[in-house]
Amino acid sequence: MNKIPLKSVNRRILGAMVTVTPILLLGKVVSGSKDILVAARFGVGDEVDAFLVAFLLPSFIINLVSGSFNAALIPVYVHERESRGDKSAYEVLSSTTICTLASLALASGLLILAAPFALPLVASRFSASKLALASHLLLLLIPALVLNGLSTLWGAVLNAHDRFLVRALASLAIGIGPLICVAAFGLSWGISALALGTVAGFALEAAIVGAGVRALGVPLWPQWHRFDERLRRVLTQFAPMFMGSLVMGLNPIVDQSMAAALSPGSVAAIGYGGKAVAVILSLGAVAISTAVLPHFSTMVARNQWAGIRSTMRVYSGLVFGLSLAATGLGVFFSPQLVQLVFQHGRFTPQDARLVSSIQAFYLLQLPFHLTSLLFVRLISAMGRNQVLMWISVLNVITNTAGNYAFAHYLGVPGIALSTSLVFVLSSLASGTYVALQITRACHDIQNHVASGP
Repeated sequence: MNKIPLKSVNRRILGAMVTVTPILLLGKVVSGSKDILVAARFGVGDEVDAFLVAFLLPSFIINLVSGSFNAALIPVYVHERESRGDKSAYEVLSSTTICTLASLALASGLLILAAPFALPLVASRFSASKLALASHLLLLLIPALVLNGLSTLWGAVLNAHDRFLVRALASLAIGIGPLICVAAFGLSWGISALALGTVAGFALEAAIVGAGVRALGVPLWPQWHRFDERLRRVLTQFAPMFMGSLVMGLNPIVDQSMAAALSPGSVAAIGYGGKAVAVILSLGAVAISTAVLPHFSTMVARNQWAGIRSTMRVYSGLVFGLSLAATGLGVFFSPQLVQLVFQHGRFTPQDARLVSSIQAFYLLQLPFHLTSLLFVRLISAMGRNQVLMWISVLNVITNTAGNYAFAHYLGVPGIALSTSLVFVLSSLASGTYVALQITRACHDIQNHVASGP
């Protein structure tokens, strides 16, 4: 069994984080500029409400299908590279790509057919004209499903080959596309410019990631390589990941549905209030996932549990400590941050006060959310995605109950508080499971060594 020195693994993980984080930060600057422009041009009003509800369903399907296939593919892909070579890994990637594209194409058709019935359920208090706008924007956003599905799979391959920089650079396109479209066509096209720019950003990202994968010598055009044990292992992991994503994906739907039932502009306020948290989570989540998942998958495949335990201790403590400090600063300066970033044009001081309180409650999740990502990635690398499914069930139950309880007393900010509570419980549950599994694996290895050959 090949051994990788623990210090080398930790240096590689840290090096990957250091490589991608500045690029991701630049991407968030671009995305933040887009959000500032959208806030100034459209304010907290019906157009932004309609866009967020329209994008809710495509983003749900993207996470549900391509995100689940991505998490299921990487451990198998890494294992095939380690044990059978690149050719076998490319074949399982190719078959998985076909499954992903077929699923997304089917989901796109079903979404188009279901939109007239689904949108009124998600946004029950929207007026007829507001629902019509949301339906129009949804149709414009449909191509994003397939485009982002390709980017997700190809990006996972780049990460598995330690090509973190290319993947990070490609993510800049997601902010550049809508920023340019809103700046150039926002006045004439209205909120449709944001939808079309979003699709353009996904298309540019897919093109860059695809070029990076092709440079590795990995075939881009997928071919079917039988339904063999390799694909069966991917689908075995996909099923619980899909169910977990299905359950967990209900959380933003529940949040925005409840916000849509409150006063006009509440969906937009939730969206703006989560922007700062989304920036930090995106930077942390992508850096952690990019750097850690391939290494965890390799270490699990090589049965290096002592190294996993040490790596987990180092990085969970580091992530929790840094994110706790960021939380404290963010909550303290929340009003000033919202005023500085968003209070321009049609975004009023009253809007700023509401968004500031939402943002402060959202920030409370940071230490727990980011730390739980380490636990979740290890659980996924272990092939225990069914555990993640049950944690997701716990999350959606907690979120639904918390929304009803907190929104009754706090209004829209109560929805943000409920979300933070979800990640506190999720982190405790996933962390406990990981600790127990690592202890058991190390104990089994010690017993095996003690018993001799």
